[in-house]
Amino acid sequence: MTTTEDRIDKLFGQILRESISRDEIEPELRALFHAFDDPYYREKIQSAIDYAEVYAGPHKPEKYGEPEKVRTLLLHDLTSARRRIGQKATSGNPE
Repeated sequence: MTTTEDRIDKLFGQILRESISRDEIEPELRALFHAFDDPYYREKIQSAIDYAEVYAGPHKPEKYGEPEKVRTLLLHDLTSARRRIGQKATSGNPE
């Protein structure tokens, strides 16, 4: 069985390499939303979902700028969620 951390790492790599279609990112993130019971983790995953919706959208989002900026924000939130799992694991509260 793959851990949540592994799933996030895989998705991060796919987004970074652009080896996953923009339309596939949001469902992957939604599948990760309930994978770890922590409010901060879920906040960051929800934020990443929101960015994924913008990133996959047909129109250039003026609010966020270029698609690369949206992708960077998405990856930042994904990194924050991943880091949170590590923090909880080292503090004695495993997944």
